[in-house]
Amino acid sequence: FGGNSIGTVCGWVHDTRFTAAGSTTDTELDYAQDGITGTVPTEFGLLTTITYLNCALNDFTGALPTQLGLLTAVTSSGTSADRRLASGDDGELGESDGGFFQSNRLSSTLPSELGNLVAMRDSLSVASNVLDGPICSEIGKLTKLASGVSLTSNSLGGPIPTELGYFTNLGEEFSVGNNVLTGALPTELGELTALTSTFSCQVNNLSSSLPTQLGRVTDLGSRFEMSNVMLTGSIPSELGNLVMMSAHMLVSSNDLSGTVPSELGKMSSMKVEMVLAENKLTGTLPTELGNFAMLQKLFAVNRNSFTGAIPSQLGSIVLLQEGLMLSENRFSSIPTQLGVLAEMEKGFFMYGNAELCNDLPTQVAALSTAVDDAWQVVTDTAIGTPCCEAFVNVYGECTSNPSPVPTTMPSALPTPSPTACSPGEYLAS
Repeated sequence: FGGNSIGTVCGWVHDTRFTAAGSTTDTELDYAQDGITGTVPTEFGLLTTITYLNCALNDFTGALPTQLGLLTAVTSSGTSADRRLASGDDGELGESDGGFFQSNRLSSTLPSELGNLVAMRDSLSVASNVLDGPICSEIGKLTKLASGVSLTSNSLGGPIPTELGYFTNLGEEFSVGNNVLTGALPTELGELTALTSTFSCQVNNLSSSLPTQLGRVTDLGSRFEMSNVMLTGSIPSELGNLVMMSAHMLVSSNDLSGTVPSELGKMSSMKVEMVLAENKLTGTLPTELGNFAMLQKLFAVNRNSFTGAIPSQLGSIVLLQEGLMLSENRFSSIPTQLGVLAEMEKGFFMYGNAELCNDLPTQVAALSTAVDDAWQVVTDTAIGTPCCEAFVNVYGECTSNPSPVPTTMPSALPTPSPTACSPGEYLAS
């Protein structure tokens, strides 16, 4: 550009926008999904006047060159949706499908020089590569990013830098999931208060508690993905502040313990996937979870250690069509109110609750004719057995109603014949 000699780049991409001398007047280079192979040329660092660069969805291999840090004029690298969001036009935005160098086969580490791209205003994505090494803290300098940061689906390791909390303008996505990150979740991530779509750290090795500060991301709407990250501690009640959530509240397959905070019931707009399964949660289920009246798919609390009665309020989730997962806990009774879940078609699971006993309520049993796939209720339960027989140590021995003892009718006493009295005499007593 501007007389820079970039003949190598010109020959590599066969781009007619470049002259034979290797110069061009274009300021935007979109190579997304062009079937390009090979390594990223270090000569890209000579393109110092371009403002847009998108090399996503190709077959690049090797390392990202440090020379990319020289592209300080680049303001955009995302999709058209990302660019509209960065410009302030958020109408009719679809899900971002990434940009920059997303979906290639890049390896090696993230160059810290990416932190020099401070003019970028939409998204930075290197998702779906095979990058390893740490996340460089320098990318926290890209504070103008207004759409998304996605580092997901690589092999990045080490801790999440606290500097990523500087992305306070991100409006769509923060994703670092599907890596091998370790350490604690930075409390600074609670500063990402402009996020409206996705917060994802799933499938990592964080061994961390859930920071209460995440309850400040109150505009988050569609994805809170914290499954398979080795989370410990309890679920903070502050997560109940995420009242805009409508889908994919996922905190399954961790080591979370303690009780479920009733505040989660404030997320009453949930429609798809409220999942707390496969943890070490205890106590009774809060009745407030019956507030998920709009939920249509997947209420999952299976594989925990919940006790007590299944709340009758769950019968208020009348739109649920698929996935009532209550199996492998220690629930002790099934409410008849579950029988009103007439929309259920698939996935009604209560098996593995050994303490469920007595007969299955007829209202609930009637649902089995409508649930045509995956009805599993009585397996590994004591349903159908009187509780006093199944759990003598809890209910005591059964006391059968004794048969009445026959009552012997008394023999009729003989009636004495009356004795005649003479006039003027009384009968002797």
